[in-house]
Amino acid sequence: MLDGKEAFELQQNFPNPYRGETVIRFTLPQKTIINLSIFDMSGRLVKVLVNGSKDSGSHAATLHSGVLTSGLYYYKLQAGDFSAVKKMTVQ
Repeated sequence: MLDGKEAFELQQNFPNPYRGETVIRFTLPQKTIINLSIFDMSGRLVKVLVNGSKDSGSHAATLHSGVLTSGLYYYKLQAGDFSAVKKMTVQ
């Protein structure tokens, strides 16, 4: 939050590192079209978690590790001109 107003925010997944499933939380200041995707360390798209319109407020996306092998990945939130990237570890 900035000056009491919500802003775009991408939080670190929890738990991290994880085995089984993890939750990625993000906040949007207004209704917007977003894309939340997982990439491997080579930059290849592995999975799209969310792709579409979301209302303002806090959101959570659950990721099951079934599609991911052990290792480092990063996830990216793209919403209009805003983008943020965080790393995560799958055990």
